[in-house]
Amino acid sequence: MDTKTLNNLVADRLDRDPEVVASLIKSLSDVIASHLKDGDSMERVAIHPSNGKKILVPPKMTMAFKPSTLLKQKVNKQ
Repeated sequence: MDTKTLNNLVADRLDRDPEVVASLIKSLSDVIASHLKDGDSMERVAIHPSNGKKILVPPKMTMAFKPSTLLKQKVNKQ
């Protein structure tokens, strides 16, 4: 998916102008990139699958994309 498609999909879901959504997505990306560049980390909250309790996942400095099995299957069929 390219950026234009992402912007349009989000704009449709939120019933907003695609140009406004594009600006918001770019701003979000810029803020995240800036903080990661400065060595800041990002925490996240996860839910423990067995007891349903929320837990704070400590930050770590990695950047990765792991495609799902479904995505791999769709790509391989083309």
